[in-house]
Amino acid sequence: MNGLKLNHAMKQKQTLSFSMGQRQSLKMLQVSLMDLKADLEKELQDNPLAEIEEIYAFKEELNADIADTRKPSRNETILSQLRDNEKINLTAADEILYQCDGNGWLRTAEKKLSEELHLPLVTIHRTRMEIMACQPEGIAALNLSECLEAQMHPSDYEEKLALKIIQKYLLQIAEGKHAYICDQLKCSKEDLQRAIKIISSLNPRPGEIFDTNPQRYIKPEIRIEYTDDGLKAVPIRYFTIRTVKFDSDNLTKEEKQYIGSNTKEIQSLINGLNRRETTLLKLMNEMIRIQEDYLLNHSAKKICRLEELSKAVGLHTATVSRALQDKYYEKDGLIFPMRTLLNREITGISVSQCMESIRKIIEREPGFSDQRISEELLQEGIACRRRTVAKYRKQMRISNSRHRNEEQVTQ
Repeated sequence: MNGLKLNHAMKQKQTLSFSMGQRQSLKMLQVSLMDLKADLEKELQDNPLAEIEEIYAFKEELNADIADTRKPSRNETILSQLRDNEKINLTAADEILYQCDGNGWLRTAEKKLSEELHLPLVTIHRTRMEIMACQPEGIAALNLSECLEAQMHPSDYEEKLALKIIQKYLLQIAEGKHAYICDQLKCSKEDLQRAIKIISSLNPRPGEIFDTNPQRYIKPEIRIEYTDDGLKAVPIRYFTIRTVKFDSDNLTKEEKQYIGSNTKEIQSLINGLNRRETTLLKLMNEMIRIQEDYLLNHSAKKICRLEELSKAVGLHTATVSRALQDKYYEKDGLIFPMRTLLNREITGISVSQCMESIRKIIEREPGFSDQRISEELLQEGIACRRRTVAKYRKQMRISNSRHRNEEQVTQ
């Protein structure tokens, strides 16, 4: 007991907490319009003082519905598994999943994501590892080996052998060098065949199990209108919360308390809807300000990243990312995802500006190879490798230099 000492210490800690109303507003902001309506109907199911009232005029005017299977997307499926995971950063998770291709592989380097999101590299890596552990396993892998390894949980000799092959000898498997692998791993041909069978049961493209082109009811929440002062975002409202009018003079105390409690709940929902609309308008008007030339003249998009957008509108990057997910705008009768107005920076310019430069070089010199185009871009101060030039050229549906030369000869 003589060695036991009691000490008092004071510790100051700063924490961020949200009120119930703020949590409700954030939840409303991150869901799609269709999910929002379903959530509101559920909330008001036990409240006799209000109901959802459709605004049919907008529905008939736009007539822009597309069938909806309501099957969760890949990103929704993964994020639903990460909501309560304290190890990951949801902002990073949103962007990592957004950068994954149809196979589920991440096509952007961790370092680049770290620079774009202004997050530590270790945070990006840890978040990506947690995504890869979600079902289906292997989403956000950087290569085939990593994708297959994420799906392995070896417990016996054959499975451990399969893991070693995945980590070091996939190329040799593809080349049929079985004897070499057996020699390196000191295993029999029979064991190798069983390990290969295990590997072949894995899914190298886990993203393909999701419908990449799901049929969904999509409704634009914002319309871009032409005004004397330029383009402006205006809200499109499909429904509202209608409250029931009643005479409270003859009510008992208990009845008044019950009505008061339900009225507060209704007002909270109405306030949440209003805040959601205000936030979306604020974001959209800022994106219109940045991309007005693109929207009016179809010129190249300017750089518009989540980080800059969040600073301009005074919202956290994670809030902006969620606000733009599954949200759509209408312009000239056509519907577009709001997120398409974002444009990441590549070597000092935007991707669309880089593609525009490639297109102009090809128009000027149709016979230039991808390597020569890369060199021309470098002369303009744009660092773009040959493979990147080829990728952007294909996205613009422009044939390679050999085919372009053949087309010139036939003309």
